[in-house]
Amino acid sequence: MIKVEKMLKEILGELKEVKGKVTSLDGKVSNLERGQEKLEAGQNAIKADVKELKQMTKTIFNQTADLTEFRTETKQSLEEINTKVSDLSTNITFVEEVSAKNMGDIAMLKRIK
Repeated sequence: MIKVEKMLKEILGELKEVKGKVTSLDGKVSNLERGQEKLEAGQNAIKADVKELKQMTKTIFNQTADLTEFRTETKQSLEEINTKVSDLSTNITFVEEVSAKNMGDIAMLKRIK
């Protein structure tokens, strides 16, 4: 009987050891589950950030398009203004030349009188 009791004690010792390892594994699995939950929460936060960044990028793209259009329109307006100023300058030069000639003619007419 002593052999059987010894074998039963050995089996009981091994069962206790296995039970301890199973308990340890349960704790580790719980830790892994908590870690996975944290990772999922972090992933959800990253998804929200990516969504916000996409919206910001879309807004920046639209604003850039508006600014490009405004720049083009402003450039065209400045070109038109420069053309008109050039034309006015030419007209003023012509008026000055005609006025100078007219002043000379008036002075000549005054002398004749």
